[in-house]
Amino acid sequence: MIDILMSSCWPLALSLLVSWPLLLALLSFQRLVRPGVVLWLGLPVMLLATLVSFQAGTGITESPLLLSLGGWASPLGIQWQLDQAAAWLLLTVNLISVAAALSAWLFGPSLGGSAYFWPLWWLLWGGMNALVVSADLFNLYVTLELVTLTAVGLVAQSRNDPEGKAAMQYLMASLLASLLYLLGVALIYGQTGVLDLLLLPERLQEGALMQVAAVCMTLGLLLKAAVVPLHFWLPEAHSRAQAPVSVVLSSVVIALAIYLLWRLWLGPFLPLLETAQPFFTLLATLCLLWGGVQALLQRRLKLVLAYSTLSQLGFALMLLSLQLDDQSDPWLSLAGQGSLMFLLAHGLAKAALFMVAGVLMLHFASDRLRVIQGSGGQLAVAWLAFVLASISLLGAPPTAGFAGKWQLLQAALQQQDGWTVMLLLVGTLMTAVYLFRVMQFAWRPAVMRQTLHGVSWRVRLLSWLALFTALTSWLVGVLVLGGPGWQLFSPPALDWYGQVLLLPVLLVWPVALLLSWGWRLGKPLLVLLTLGWLLNLLLLFAQDLLSFYLVFALLSFLGWWLVIQPGHAEALAAGRVYLGMSLVGELAFFLGIGLLAGFSLSFTALAEQTLPAAGLLAIGLALAIKAGALGVHFWLPVAHPVAPTPASAVLSGLMIKAGVLGALRIHASQDGLESWGWVLVLLGLIGVFYTLWRGLLQSNPKTLLAWSSVSQVSLMTALLGAGLMLQEQARDLALLSLVLLAATHALAKASLFLAVGLKKTLPAGYSVWLLAGVLLAGLTLAGAPWLAGMLVKQGVDVSFAAAGLPGWLLLLSSLITSLLLGRLLWLLALLPPTADARLHPAWLLPWGLLVLSAAGYAWFWPQTQLQVEMFSIEAILKGALPPVVALLLLLGYWRVQGSPRQSAVAQSFWYSRMWRWVRVHWQRPFYTGLSGLEKQLQNWFAMGLLLAWVAALLGGLLAYSLIG
Repeated sequence: MIDILMSSCWPLALSLLVSWPLLLALLSFQRLVRPGVVLWLGLPVMLLATLVSFQAGTGITESPLLLSLGGWASPLGIQWQLDQAAAWLLLTVNLISVAAALSAWLFGPSLGGSAYFWPLWWLLWGGMNALVVSADLFNLYVTLELVTLTAVGLVAQSRNDPEGKAAMQYLMASLLASLLYLLGVALIYGQTGVLDLLLLPERLQEGALMQVAAVCMTLGLLLKAAVVPLHFWLPEAHSRAQAPVSVVLSSVVIALAIYLLWRLWLGPFLPLLETAQPFFTLLATLCLLWGGVQALLQRRLKLVLAYSTLSQLGFALMLLSLQLDDQSDPWLSLAGQGSLMFLLAHGLAKAALFMVAGVLMLHFASDRLRVIQGSGGQLAVAWLAFVLASISLLGAPPTAGFAGKWQLLQAALQQQDGWTVMLLLVGTLMTAVYLFRVMQFAWRPAVMRQTLHGVSWRVRLLSWLALFTALTSWLVGVLVLGGPGWQLFSPPALDWYGQVLLLPVLLVWPVALLLSWGWRLGKPLLVLLTLGWLLNLLLLFAQDLLSFYLVFALLSFLGWWLVIQPGHAEALAAGRVYLGMSLVGELAFFLGIGLLAGFSLSFTALAEQTLPAAGLLAIGLALAIKAGALGVHFWLPVAHPVAPTPASAVLSGLMIKAGVLGALRIHASQDGLESWGWVLVLLGLIGVFYTLWRGLLQSNPKTLLAWSSVSQVSLMTALLGAGLMLQEQARDLALLSLVLLAATHALAKASLFLAVGLKKTLPAGYSVWLLAGVLLAGLTLAGAPWLAGMLVKQGVDVSFAAAGLPGWLLLLSSLITSLLLGRLLWLLALLPPTADARLHPAWLLPWGLLVLSAAGYAWFWPQTQLQVEMFSIEAILKGALPPVVALLLLLGYWRVQGSPRQSAVAQSFWYSRMWRWVRVHWQRPFYTGLSGLEKQLQNWFAMGLLLAWVAALLGGLLAYSLIG
């Protein structure tokens, strides 16, 4: 099918892609047709090009398709080439051109009303298409000049650049780059007498002349692509251009310069590539780090996105820093496929992000972050598009960004290139930091501001266009990941662990939703809780590592959103801590999956294979962060006090269980991890005892519950370690006890968090019933007789004994749990109800269902292995002793010291003073210095020095190899 299509349609399609834009430009320039009509004449051709290029990109696997214009063959005639790289670039150009053209039409009068905008626009589109398919150096030069000059003209049309400073700087930099490129072309033509890219590798001789040409042409293209440190023109051009122009500049125009750089170094200059790889590695490092840091420092959205483009170029340059695993066709290698997919993903994501910037510019007449803050509710569709595009840019599955970064990671791991692996992870982390920093402004309290005319129809349509563009990146990712060669997913199913945790998921989320509605906490929270419920269900049914990671990552992003829902400074600060820890976990998980890529990723197959320790360790770190295990628990005590009460209930009750569920499915099935078991046991027991004094000092019930969760997770960590040290039936008993402990804790802890909110909103007369339910949930967690905790703790006791651990450790753990929950009960008793927020007592019923489920759920599962005698003296004493001793200790302490109402004010004050000192003496001077250095780089003198430095570095490398 693809052969028939290509043989019949592609020559006509390519001809239309160049000739049709010229015709549209002529119609627009002569004003023979209105711009809107011209747009609808161009869209069908763009869509046709998208279809043909997508089919070509997925179908061309051998020799490229060649078209000689006018019947004149190479080297005399002009030849066009359509290989896999050109096909994917055509797809990128035309997909984004559709979105950018529609956004330009929606901007309408805001573009300035110039008669030259649309002619330049169509010329730019035709020039980009011609550049992608051109197959000789001179026509590449001509088309590159056409693209550059029309882009400069579009920047000059902006009202934000009335003096033409940004456009003139862009023009002069481009002219200098063109001269350098043309000089290299002249040197090559003088030596070989041909310019055809297919003929040059045979005729171009390796030597000094070839190296000089390579240096000149590379410098020109690096300057056109604004690769750090030759990026001085880009921030001004992007920030002053209109949003539709920025869409094309950032997504396509710069990408084409990188594409041409690939063409040269994987074609005529391929013999020099091995020598030049350190040079490209250095440039990739500079782009990722400098662009990421500068994006973090900006106070305007378009500048954040402009520096983001600089940073993302580092990923694109990795193709030239990696060894190619298929020298016959570099585009079929992992690195080549990943780089092409990355350019497409980056283009779609960045187009959506700049459209959102355009929405905010139309609505607020400003893109300053302080001005647009608090607009998340009013412009929800636009911010949703921003979130989805950001996730794609980060590379989370199932987006196109994930497909590209996955292949780059695989190429780096196969070559044991640790530096590139580290750059991938650090660059992704920095991308997340500056993008999520922008998202926080959407939820901050709104400032006093002037909007133009409310939410206009242009703003609404542009918001939906941005959302559609962002979703396109997700759609492309789904199509690619579901295609041949990507058999990474298994059919959904419900294993034993999922069956046990299913009821908690089916109960906790709906109760949290009901109470959120009763407390009138707002529609955004209801939407987030509903999404979280669906994702949690998907997590239970995921039966392969990649599906699990997909839902795992989305739950992390959703958890951050839940934490920052209140929008005040404390919530945003807690959100930063949560986000930072979560991103470290996501990157560790991504690295772990990459290390396991040679294995079948279904959980059933993983259990039958011996997995590398490095991959298990990386995934284990991610799971430990999600679970809040000791050492990586920092986000738990910070996030819970500020999050809405229903959010805390699901975060502590269920979402941290994602870490436990992942460990059960991945690590618990592996043999040979006995040494890991001892480490986990020791870490877990330390955590159980460490949380006692931290929890007892808290006066905020939610903070105390957070520390209690750390304690319970520490017990689960120790139990998992004991299970890893056991064999066969003993291990099965430990894992059964672990999953039942997780389910019981999920129900009980969710009910305890919700009780804090109910205590403030129920009539005072019903506090006795509420406290009775809290007592029942607390006794369940402590393992009191005849409750579900008794059954679970018996299994833990037997497992500890089988692993050689003393039985008093579990008694001490239960005593610590009893002390913490006794303190909670006292704090709740002292907590006064809120007079202006009364709930009907009937709201106690769904909450009571949670409490009763926690108290009895574990008894409904087969427990023949546990052999619990409900009425035996030994079982009753083991269950009753910790709560009784805790009661006596608390009563004795309160008798001597009075009501222990010490708060964490002093501790918080110490932390705030330390953070203030860091900001004043280190953070602000450091950031100020970086910003000042960036300003110094944005002038012609600095650019000249940097250009000479880059030329000397590349030229020195090549000359050294020639001498050697």
